[in-house]
Amino acid sequence: MNPRRQGRNKSAPRRSKAAESIHRRIQGLVRSLLSRDGSEAISGLPESLDLHLQIPIHLHEDRIAHSRKFSEDLMKQVDALRTEGEIELHGHRSGHALCYWCQQTDCEHSLPENGHTVLTGWSPTGLPVWKNITNFLLAEAPELLDYLHGDTLKPFAVLVDESDLLAEVLPQYLEGTQFSHPLAALVVGGFPLQLPNYEIDHLSLTALVQETRTARGIPRYRWNFISTPPKPFHLASLLGQEDTSHLARWISALRALLVGLQEEIEARAREGKRMPMKECRQRVFQTLREAQSILGAYNRRKDRKTLHALERGEDPQRPTSAAISDVLASKRQDLFLDRRESTVIVRGPNSRVHVFTQNGIHVTSARYSPDSIANRIQRKRWVPMEDSDFLRFHTEIKNRVGDSGDQRSAEGS
Repeated sequence: MNPRRQGRNKSAPRRSKAAESIHRRIQGLVRSLLSRDGSEAISGLPESLDLHLQIPIHLHEDRIAHSRKFSEDLMKQVDALRTEGEIELHGHRSGHALCYWCQQTDCEHSLPENGHTVLTGWSPTGLPVWKNITNFLLAEAPELLDYLHGDTLKPFAVLVDESDLLAEVLPQYLEGTQFSHPLAALVVGGFPLQLPNYEIDHLSLTALVQETRTARGIPRYRWNFISTPPKPFHLASLLGQEDTSHLARWISALRALLVGLQEEIEARAREGKRMPMKECRQRVFQTLREAQSILGAYNRRKDRKTLHALERGEDPQRPTSAAISDVLASKRQDLFLDRRESTVIVRGPNSRVHVFTQNGIHVTSARYSPDSIANRIQRKRWVPMEDSDFLRFHTEIKNRVGDSGDQRSAEGS
């Protein structure tokens, strides 16, 4: 062999086309994972970065456990990068509520417990406040309770503005924060969700509008959809099913509305006719009201709202009028706990069913077929009430009736 050629071979780095191919595939996989579900995290990350991966190798056999360990380590690092990129770009992490107490976007307080829990604001110390959708409606929009607990589910959206979201937070927890600003929210519920066992559940979520500013001071608005659907569902997948889901189509319309407004804001800024901040925010609230209107259009019964509910409440033939008397006449076997809604179910005569909170507030009433009642009991969604709980609930109802002198005290107050 030529000595000069031999010397060059010794100093040149060794290459493996297979190794280079593996690197390119991992690089492509990381890009794909960072962009999954429409995430823009890549835009908030540096162009070049390093992953610190350990690759366990067994020389005599393929071990699935080693492959899983490698996959888990890779996904953990990609998830961390995704969070870092989203926070840098948007000032929040998608699907999470900001926590001013922890000064984090993805702490233990940043996610709702389940698909019936919504964000209603922040506590004085900056912790996200999560409420069951039924309790939220009882406090803020009792006229919509029939949308959730009536004969059929009806989607709804309640507007919560900045003054309500951040009203309780002490100033020291907001000062100097680098987070995006929660400008307003739509508290959304009543969307049907078919579970793997074919039972129909409902999904609630919070559609939060986050506000940031560019380096030039131009406001930038972005949706943050927050919910924890039951397994095996994933929120991003549910919101992507536009062919089959009213929820996904409505969310798509929301996104288009806000994108259109953002494009108008930026176009006016490029033309030297910047939109004042007050006008920008007014337009955001106009967009939210339009989103509520679009949701109403999806509702076939949209014209039968509060007035209809009041008329039915005064109808002596409607189950509601018998709610308190049915409770007072009930036996323990007539009362159940709804494990999904955390409510009390009272079974009355003539197929009447009444829904109460556990502290005795009447939510709604309806007529259920015997098969429907039996199905809920068989699936253990409704479980029999214990003696102690039965006595406590009866006492609560009697106290409410006694305080006012009539039966209306337990109905929605």
